[in-house]
Amino acid sequence: SSIIRGAGIIAGGPFYCAQGNVDIALTSCMRTPGLISVDELVAITHSTYLTTRTIDDPKNLSMDTKVWLFTGTEDTVVNPGVVHKLQSYYGNFGVDEIKLVDTVPAEHSWVTDSYGNSCSFKGEPYINNCGYNAANELLTYLHSTSGKGNLSSTSVHTSLNNFTGTNKSSKGGGKLVKINQKMFVPPGV
Repeated sequence: SSIIRGAGIIAGGPFYCAQGNVDIALTSCMRTPGLISVDELVAITHSTYLTTRTIDDPKNLSMDTKVWLFTGTEDTVVNPGVVHKLQSYYGNFGVDEIKLVDTVPAEHSWVTDSYGNSCSFKGEPYINNCGYNAANELLTYLHSTSGKGNLSSTSVHTSLNNFTGTNKSSKGGGKLVKINQKMFVPPGV
């Protein structure tokens, strides 16, 4: 993108993978990665930019872009191979800072390090405790400039850990966290 320099994707596939077709979305783009042609999708991406200008110029992807990808090894909704195809897709555009996390035995869910269903559970609310803080890892990677992201700072952790929210779920208490998202927007945007 011309203004965004990173992407964090959990259990997702390449641009235009489903080609506007629900049947394709539910088969190759979720369950049968062998049917995904990365070369074809790269060509479609270039063509979409050149003919419609409805997306940013894909050449921007190679300019200081970081990509963080996650797939659970036990995901039965989006086959981990789909995320591997996404890794290849970004690589075709010259993105060289790609971090793929594909070793956590998670089912299809948002993965946390301290809250939710068991890691292998598939179902609502799709938040699973796998001993891995995906949100922190994603944001720290994308906003890191020297191996230590701004989410590793003591002040941010202290403010989040000391927050007491009002979220009381049937699975026990929780913390409602309010984060000022402006801290993640580059200056001048």
